[in-house]
Amino acid sequence: MTCPRCGATNREDAAYCDSCGAPIGPGAGRPTRGSRDGGADGLVAWMTVDWLLRFAIVGIVGIVAAIVAATAGVYDYATFFLLLGIVGCAGTWYILRHNPVGD
Repeated sequence: MTCPRCGATNREDAAYCDSCGAPIGPGAGRPTRGSRDGGADGLVAWMTVDWLLRFAIVGIVGIVAAIVAATAGVYDYATFFLLLGIVGCAGTWYILRHNPVGD
């Protein structure tokens, strides 16, 4: 059986190409779970990036606002913004740790 992707010759009962790893058996043209060519997995990837950016922005803005508020002597606001920044940074870390973008 010839691989449609790289043209390598494989044995007839092979499900994947021995050379490039592309699926060559029955159903080879269907996208598999984890593929990044659209569908539900594409939506999950975009939502992950969206929430990653949201948490990162909240973390950065929170920490900067805490520094500005502490410099101005408004310590109640500084504490609030510092906690907000910590939550944003923790959310960013959690998303990167448990759902790495680009896998």
